[in-house]
Amino acid sequence: IASIEEQLKSNRNAASNTTLNLSLANSYAKVGKELDAFLLLEKFVQKNGKSKDSEELLKSLYAKLNNGKSDFNVYSAKLDSEIKEANLAKYKAEMIKKEAPAFSLVNREGKTVSLADLKGKVVVLDFWATWCGPCINSFPGMQAAVNKYKDDKEVEFLFIDTWQREENYKELVEQFITKNNYTFHVLFDEMKDREKATTTAYGVKGIPHKVVIDKEGFIRFESSGSGSDIDKIVSEMETKIELARKG
Repeated sequence: IASIEEQLKSNRNAASNTTLNLSLANSYAKVGKELDAFLLLEKFVQKNGKSKDSEELLKSLYAKLNNGKSDFNVYSAKLDSEIKEANLAKYKAEMIKKEAPAFSLVNREGKTVSLADLKGKVVVLDFWATWCGPCINSFPGMQAAVNKYKDDKEVEFLFIDTWQREENYKELVEQFITKNNYTFHVLFDEMKDREKATTTAYGVKGIPHKVVIDKEGFIRFESSGSGSDIDKIVSEMETKIELARKG
């Protein structure tokens, strides 16, 4: 227990690590410190959102602490509301406003898609490559976000394949998307001349890199890196899209 507590105190990244926090909460519960376990997990979930494992542990701790006499669903709904509010405040503070560089890129069908044609929509760009592990880890979450907005005519997701070193990169992308049954609208960046690449225009230093553009063509959010927690990704994308939609 002491070593995990020390990690959580001394390492900023550890504070948002689901595995570490769950491990400490489980350790507390095993030594009869259910309230400590519950409060630790509640605080973590309020800041970082729920996962299946954290919700299950919270549920069992809640039942023990309340002798099974209180409704967990009521508590859980209140927690969801708190998470949503915390997310909203966090991402509101991260909002920026700068003009999105124009681009015209070809999709898998060979059609040209330009940002100018999408004015009036919230556009989500996800820069990725077939060799990028973190990109691929985030894709189940991104697919869930795409599914959530599939009938929303005001939101467009574009997955910009970039920095591929292989000559047959289009073939590799086609195989990858087909094999995984992703419904992503993929665009191909300029691969040979970095100066002409959309990634360069957008100042991308590493992938995955996500950009949310509002209806007027202004970048409102930029973020690099990604986790693999599906619910967390959907929650983040939803909050950013809705904030960008309001302008």
